[in-house]
Amino acid sequence: MRLSAALFTLAIACNDGSEPSAPAQRASAEAQASSAPRPDVTASSEPTAALRGGAPERASAAPEEGDARGVETPDPACVDLTAGKVPPRGDADAATKYRPPARLQGRARGFDTSTPAPFKSLREAGFDFGFVQAGIGLKKNDDFEKNWAAARACKIPRGAYQFISATDGAAQGRVMVDALGGDIGELPPTLDLEKPPKCEDECCGDPCGVWTARVDAWLETVERATRRPSMIYMVEPFFAQCLCATPKYKDRALWLAAWPRFDFPEKPRLGGFGAWTFYQYEGNVRRYGGVIDLNLFSGDEAAFKEWLARQSR
Repeated sequence: MRLSAALFTLAIACNDGSEPSAPAQRASAEAQASSAPRPDVTASSEPTAALRGGAPERASAAPEEGDARGVETPDPACVDLTAGKVPPRGDADAATKYRPPARLQGRARGFDTSTPAPFKSLREAGFDFGFVQAGIGLKKNDDFEKNWAAARACKIPRGAYQFISATDGAAQGRVMVDALGGDIGELPPTLDLEKPPKCEDECCGDPCGVWTARVDAWLETVERATRRPSMIYMVEPFFAQCLCATPKYKDRALWLAAWPRFDFPEKPRLGGFGAWTFYQYEGNVRRYGGVIDLNLFSGDEAAFKEWLARQSR
């Protein structure tokens, strides 16, 4: 869900040469980067596929980081995709160094990933949700299908996200739609708004009007197909410079990145958003043989379940 050039090198190493990694691999000092009511989305045409998603059952208690809990028997396909593999690089201590402050530790917690993840271990540790990278620009993530299937088998509520690039917005939206196929997951599809890879400057030389049109085209394409409002992932410097901090997306759910400041703002500083729904507070954390990013929901587990139930209505 946010990568500098150095982090792209890391992401490529973790993905065996695939496109860069998750929103969270911006723990580098080079990183230039940083609920809302669901908008009414009117489909302009019939969806391209009969896309459906349902909220899986979840256990009732969320322990502290790393503690296992009793949960219902998962599907046999619920596995750690990292099993038997050499652990990738990542900050093994980050989950401790960046533990949420005491006032936020009761909130539902989750992860996001762009590489094969230890889904079974994450489920057993009590994570409440997970986001999986579907692609970057016009390129689908090669690990998406197996990550998506494993998260579903482990009964982890899932959302797919796509890292924007400086190309046609509608074409990028079709990459997301094609990746999802008939399973749109339980969390809203998300557009990751941060500096794209391989750009010399923050905005790849494009003005705010071009970026706004690009975002609008992606949203229209994905929402027409999924019949579900999409969510915005925001890195504040990119949003401020490349979308001129526009308030036109303020009624959407917001996934806010901690970069470049780690301060848990109660209210986002840009774009007119009233609050954040998800907050990504640390990236590039090595856990259970994989590398993930750490996230919080705006409320506790009960509030998350209520919010989740509304997503499938």
